[in-house]
Amino acid sequence: MNINEYIKSGILEQYCLGLISEMERAEVERVAARYPEVREHLRQMCKGLESYAEAHAIPPPKHLRSKVVEAIGGLEESEAISRKLRPAAPKSNTRSLIFGVAASIAMLVLAGMAYQFYQNQEKARKELAAISQQVQRLQKNYENLNNSHQELQAEYVLLKDVGTHHVQMQGSEHAPKAQCVVYWNPEHKGAYLNIIDLPPPPHGHAYQMWADVEGHHHNMGMLNLAAVSSDTSFLHPLPYIENSKGFVITLEKQEGSIHPTVEKLFVKGNL
Repeated sequence: MNINEYIKSGILEQYCLGLISEMERAEVERVAARYPEVREHLRQMCKGLESYAEAHAIPPPKHLRSKVVEAIGGLEESEAISRKLRPAAPKSNTRSLIFGVAASIAMLVLAGMAYQFYQNQEKARKELAAISQQVQRLQKNYENLNNSHQELQAEYVLLKDVGTHHVQMQGSEHAPKAQCVVYWNPEHKGAYLNIIDLPPPPHGHAYQMWADVEGHHHNMGMLNLAAVSSDTSFLHPLPYIENSKGFVITLEKQEGSIHPTVEKLFVKGNL
């Protein structure tokens, strides 16, 4: 199991938030018991969420206590007036009535506080879930940027290397103005294609590149002109094929071809 990928998946955050099924919960606990890194990350995550909930917990309003006290005092005053208008009742019954009403009011207040606390907890849970998703998106963006940086660095190293051959590819009668450059480095076993000018292929067709190895053409893949149109500095990575003597680009059907259609050769160049 790839521990880093498992931690980045967000399953631990969902575990702490209670957003997963019982089966998924059992699986997380099994993995945490087996891998100390997962167990420590899970502990820190749950502890952080608890700290966040405590920091955002809203205490009951101070005026609720005064309202309860006022309500109890009003009941005692009303009871005193009632005693003057009716025969005296046993003190124990009166006291029980007062405490019963007070208890009811307290229960209502507590219910209101509990409902308010529940709403705050739900709000905090949703905020944490949104933050977790945002963190995952940032991690994904960072990984993409890091991959792009590594690709650009590899391109730079190959292009600046003195052993890199610049193979100029010129257009055929199908596209006289077409022009491409292949950067070919036998030492690093690397190759890139720079599409300078190549007309858009007709609907249902695409360009395919081939390497000429002792008179036989080896498939080097389909070309992505959409990436070139969105970024003029885009270099198309190519597979390095030993003993290549030259390269051609043909127009094929969208799904590609096993053999090049020589009649539709658009660009060619020799090492």
